Amino acid sequence: MQEREFASDARIDAVPELVLAGRGERLGGFIIDALIMMAIVLPAMYMGGYFEGVMSGVKPSFASEVTWKLVGFAIFTVVQGIPLANDGQTWGKKALKMKIVDMSGAKPEFGRMLLLRYGVGQVIGMVPWLGAIYFFADSLFVFRGDKRCIHDLIAGTRVVVAR
Repeated sequence: MQEREFASDARIDAVPELVLAGRGERLGGFIIDALIMMAIVLPAMYMGGYFEGVMSGVKPSFASEVTWKLVGFAIFTVVQGIPLANDGQTWGKKALKMKIVDMSGAKPEFGRMLLLRYGVGQVIGMVPWLGAIYFFADSLFVFRGDKRCIHDLIAGTRVVVAR
């Protein structure tokens, strides 16, 4: 019996009891996580004066950009760290009943997941043009048969339905 490559309930060959999360659910989880981060980071940036120069047409310095990327990543770690460390879930994944697992189906090591799955993309995102290309390509990779984005490939993870 041959499975359809893009079935929303595609079974993972190595661990048959795990079911890959659907593309729509993954997008929904990303949107929830992005809204949570925006609700926290944008006011912090406003209070930190980031937008004063931007609103007057002054491009932020590279040092300012790096600083705010680090602040954003630190906030992400604080906000998403507990569910990621405990269950391999962000708040968005938890809300939509998904979790991140390694290739054997186990919860990935927190530090490895944080640095490889999230940190690498943040660093690439700081490079003009390359960051936008990476984000676009990373998003399109979800349409592969195994639904693994570039950040999944880098970290050796996949997103499955949480039961």
